[in-house]
Amino acid sequence: MNLGKAYSQGEDKLSSIYILLLYLYAFSLPLRFNLKGILLLVLIGLFLWRSFQKQVHWRSIFQNATFRILSAYLLLCGISMLVSASPQKAVRFVTLQAMLPVLTVLFYRQLSRRQVHNTLFAFTFSCFLLSLHSLYVIGMEYSREEVGRLAPFPNIDWNYISHFMPHRADFHAPYYSFYIGVCLIIHSYFLFNTSFIRQRKDFFLHLFLFLYFFAFQALLASRTALVATVFFMALVALYLSVRAGKYVLVLAVILVTVSSSLLVYQNVSYLKKKISTGTGVSQREIMWRSAIDLIGEHPMLGTGTGDIEEALVTKYRQYHFQEGVDVRLDAHNQYLMHGASMGLMGAFMLLLLFLHLLLKAYHTKDYILFTVVAVFAICCITESMLQRRDGTLLFAFMAALLLFAPKEHISSATPAASKS
Repeated sequence: MNLGKAYSQGEDKLSSIYILLLYLYAFSLPLRFNLKGILLLVLIGLFLWRSFQKQVHWRSIFQNATFRILSAYLLLCGISMLVSASPQKAVRFVTLQAMLPVLTVLFYRQLSRRQVHNTLFAFTFSCFLLSLHSLYVIGMEYSREEVGRLAPFPNIDWNYISHFMPHRADFHAPYYSFYIGVCLIIHSYFLFNTSFIRQRKDFFLHLFLFLYFFAFQALLASRTALVATVFFMALVALYLSVRAGKYVLVLAVILVTVSSSLLVYQNVSYLKKKISTGTGVSQREIMWRSAIDLIGEHPMLGTGTGDIEEALVTKYRQYHFQEGVDVRLDAHNQYLMHGASMGLMGAFMLLLLFLHLLLKAYHTKDYILFTVVAVFAICCITESMLQRRDGTLLFAFMAALLLFAPKEHISSATPAASKS
């Protein structure tokens, strides 16, 4: 065997290992133990080794407008450390936000379009297993509460299930609902683009997972994530149906969306209770007012990302919001959090990033990314999604996978094309 052929086989082997690690990283994202942290370090190490061996060519990424915006966003987060009296907390926040450009580099042109789809399915499969585990744990707990037996299905206290299930999975409910919503978006897209005649097994698999994730997200009863997911899925489905001239499908999308929404509202008691009573609205009014006060006091550079927590707690005391003081709540609005911690430029940069990704997804016909970013942006109105690892990692993962990972410059409408 000559040296050139041996080198080529070594490169192929390392590339295969790298792709396998990307699959495992996607699978690890929803898991509640830190496998993803270990895999990330392994990926970084292997990436550096392959770069040293000149097996990856990633420097052209600097010519990418999206990567430049991500880098500018990270630079702004870094500047916030200069005005933070608590640099350790600021560094923790910047390290978390660094996942946005880091994952884009690690994924850059590493996967074929089919491998991108496999990576998405690895993620949804993991979420599926986690949801089954959540149902099992809460089911066993509920059984013990019911003196060792499960109540008849119609008599189950679904309020109990909806409220405690995310806690038993160690997953904050709005974030859990967003993860499940992403799975719903993925399988709704492939269901839409799968031929019932020629791909019947795939069609029924996507249909089952679509219905399952929809029911599970409804059961989680996180209002913003659920409503945003259903709305934008319907919006994209209507757009694709009109564009394809399938006007019967347009009517079907409208009827299914309206009827399923009414069905969920009437039958998911915990969701109906939260909507009718306005649970959490009064608390958010105080949290948002506190953040707006901080923006008014520090409009240019903000309080600093390391000091925002303490600054909000001080405001909560002024408003006699004891729950916010005791739990040290964030503002539950990512735009206000960025404005308060990094100044108005921070809020503007976040909006610019979302708008750029939405336009990029629209122009490349990447409707999965478009819907995910749109739902994430809406969720940022009622939750500080980028303050936690769960929110930042999934957002960074989806952007890196769908925008940067494909080797081919092909739109993500490939499933539809593959039927012809």
